[in-house]
Amino acid sequence: MIRKYSYGTPYETYATVLEMDTASEPIPYFSVEQTGEGLRFSLSLKEDEAIYGLGENVRGINKRGYLYISNNVDDAPETEGKHSLYSSHNFIIVAGKERTFGVFFDDPAWFSFDLGFSDPDMAVMTSRYGDLAVYIIEGDGLNAIAKEFRRLIGRSYLPPKWAFGFIQSRFGGISEESVNETLAEYEKLGIPIDSFCVDIDGLDEYQNFTWHKENFPDPERFVKEKLEQGIHLIPIVDVAIRKDENIPEYVSGAEEDVFCHNDQGEDFVGYVWPGTCVFPDYFQEKTRKWFGHCYQRYLNMGVHGFWNDMNEPAVFAEPEGFRRGAENLNSICEEYSFLKFGELMEFQKILFDPEKAGDKFQHCIDGKRIPNERVHNLYGAMMTQGTNEGFLEYDPNMRFTLFTRSSYIGSHRYTGVWLGDNHSWWSHLLQNLKWIPSMNLCGYLYTGCDLGGFNGDTTDELMLRWLQLGVFIPLMRNHSAWGTRQQELWRFSYREKMAKMVNIRYALIPYLYSEFMKCALRDESMYRPLAFDYPDDERAKRVEDQIMLGGECMIAPVYEQNAKGRYIYLPEDMLMLRMRSVDDFEEVKLTKGDHYIDVDTDQLIFFIKRNAAIPMVKPAMRVKDIDPDTIRMHGWLDREYTYELYDDDGLSKNVDLETGIRHIKAGM
Repeated sequence: MIRKYSYGTPYETYATVLEMDTASEPIPYFSVEQTGEGLRFSLSLKEDEAIYGLGENVRGINKRGYLYISNNVDDAPETEGKHSLYSSHNFIIVAGKERTFGVFFDDPAWFSFDLGFSDPDMAVMTSRYGDLAVYIIEGDGLNAIAKEFRRLIGRSYLPPKWAFGFIQSRFGGISEESVNETLAEYEKLGIPIDSFCVDIDGLDEYQNFTWHKENFPDPERFVKEKLEQGIHLIPIVDVAIRKDENIPEYVSGAEEDVFCHNDQGEDFVGYVWPGTCVFPDYFQEKTRKWFGHCYQRYLNMGVHGFWNDMNEPAVFAEPEGFRRGAENLNSICEEYSFLKFGELMEFQKILFDPEKAGDKFQHCIDGKRIPNERVHNLYGAMMTQGTNEGFLEYDPNMRFTLFTRSSYIGSHRYTGVWLGDNHSWWSHLLQNLKWIPSMNLCGYLYTGCDLGGFNGDTTDELMLRWLQLGVFIPLMRNHSAWGTRQQELWRFSYREKMAKMVNIRYALIPYLYSEFMKCALRDESMYRPLAFDYPDDERAKRVEDQIMLGGECMIAPVYEQNAKGRYIYLPEDMLMLRMRSVDDFEEVKLTKGDHYIDVDTDQLIFFIKRNAAIPMVKPAMRVKDIDPDTIRMHGWLDREYTYELYDDDGLSKNVDLETGIRHIKAGM
């Protein structure tokens, strides 16, 4: 059951798809009061209650005990002390013995979740401006509530099947030569791959919808050549457009007046990668239409995958910020003391702080000028909506690959999400595992992280262990930053071990794709905390380094340096697969309870429920070349078991669950 409550004058966020009347009775569970900080929703917490959700945010799967702030920001690294990251996903489930319910605060402005931070026994949610809709979601258990929420917000984005293949990326040195070099090395090692990302150094002076003239002298030929080899190129599309009369997108955008304004009615100007830039106002329908058309330059040459970035929006500085910065530095230099150190550390916010920009950064919504701060968290979502609308106009029946950095509830219908600029830290490997079920709760099924870490120098061991997690995650991308250790797998001493892991991934793609599509079409979560599947198991509720996958599996990666194994809790009897390669594996029957499992660096483990089975196939170098007739079933079966394998052409939006399912029998 879903009930809607309205406060103030809510903005249209496009987060929900159900038309609902506002309830007349007071909102249950919460006390509501207007304070000097904003509209406050207070909830007394019971000792046994856990809190799940919030999508992309720091700390555990159970979010209780910390302060989280919805205020989309580019603020790497993603350490425990952060309160805001790139996206805002204002959905939580409060789960306890006496009550379990979900609540979605549909507020695109600054919003805080004090979930037992100030007072361990209280959850306090604060809307700065008090203009929002609140949805209470109830159901019979955690999975039922999650499913009901998905019904409210609509079906998840469906990527093409090739998007489940391995993706290689790097910021720094992307070119025809580097792509061909990596492909050749991967061919030698037998490493399957389907895609390459083209980061901003692959663009002409960092400008969208272009190609670096020296690195890609004939992009149309190169795109065609790679497609013939089964390789998709995925260019980055940043949010900013350089203010330059030689840039077609700037000229056409200025003519149509599609850019955000300042308080003088002029285009808002900021400094980002391409230089002096303007910013599309995606809140206007005409802007989204214009922006969608911009992709046709890529689409017409056969590019069918894209990566939207910097869309919080990230702004390095703006002209007035430079003036403020100069004044601030002069002040610090003239009378430096320890008391001035904090000002120095906040220098970036002096150059540009969206919270303090006020009327200087505006959007046009329904003919009115609205400060960015009132709808700030929607900006990236509106960008992906414009991108999707462009795809629909180009080919309404084709699935395109799209993943974004910034998002809001509702943009899960248009895009996947990559989880930002992580670091080459072991703690971030574990953090990525915890993010996946939280993202699923908010509708994002096609999601993943930068394997090996983006910033910093990874190691052979960290890259290999992270890859072992990536085997099971839909968006499997290896990505690294300029100036860090190059992370193409062929460059590592452990390259042969890594090759075997990627082959295991391709052997699992029919299963992963099947589970993804079934969950998307049934409004279910592909990845879940153990508590969702075992609500009566108190031990399972406390496990935060294992998650459920699909209807049959549990994954539990090794996430500590120099570890040769790890402790595992099994909520029921399960079959453990210890895999060194597709053809070199052990099947070990384990009973419910705690176990210590030996897992050497060249080994990947995962678990299948007793009396369930999953399909694996002979891997191929490309997703399109996987032969579904090479399936073999793995499971611990005491009786006959039938697995529902979903498959389709992997490209068309005309999907049908009933006709796409093939029943595969295994066991007795």
